[in-house]
Amino acid sequence: MHSKTNDEEMFLIIEEWQRSKLSHKQYCREHDIAYHLFHYWYRKYRDQQTAPTMPGFVQVKPAPAGPFAEFRFPGGSRVIFHQPVSIEYLKGLAG
Repeated sequence: MHSKTNDEEMFLIIEEWQRSKLSHKQYCREHDIAYHLFHYWYRKYRDQQTAPTMPGFVQVKPAPAGPFAEFRFPGGSRVIFHQPVSIEYLKGLAG
């Protein structure tokens, strides 16, 4: 195993280990990887997976697509809103 492995190669090795279902030690033994080096790679991989993309910012995942709100009338009719509406507007629909 080369001592200078770039991040991309390193992360591919970690992902391969995760799919293998082997223990750290077993995987290292079978692939001739120094155990301490594997843990360095794994820590770096884990830190990158959990770190925000920019300092001071938190990654925001988009909400699933779908209606924002739904108003059902007593007769079974309904109105679906795909953007935020005020509570006053909804109260006006009921009255």
